[in-house]
Amino acid sequence: MKFSRTRGLNVLAALSAAFLISCGGGGSDSDVATITDTSSFNPQQPVSDWQLVWSDEFSGSQINSKNWTVLEDDCGGGGNQEKQCYTDNAENVFVQDGNLNIVAKPAEEGAPQPYTSARLHSKK
Repeated sequence: MKFSRTRGLNVLAALSAAFLISCGGGGSDSDVATITDTSSFNPQQPVSDWQLVWSDEFSGSQINSKNWTVLEDDCGGGGNQEKQCYTDNAENVFVQDGNLNIVAKPAEEGAPQPYTSARLHSKK
């Protein structure tokens, strides 16, 4: 028996569809949502057996260079094909009112990626 390429592709497509449907995500009423059981803890109360080992309150007007490294000029997509270039530009990363702000902005025309943003690494 001769197995044609078209028939082989049709069989492969049907098997792929059957596999994907069997994995769920079919959108039927039988789909079960993930439910978190909160009866064993109170999310409004702190956990008593945890210990804070490091924090940064972002006081002042600049990023504390003893705690953080701001990556610059990385247009590689961050390892997950992000459409942005990381910069150390003050429009993309700054401290204001006790908060670290990381802001994505449209890039200039002709830039390697359509957006700019920032990425930091903690030193602690």
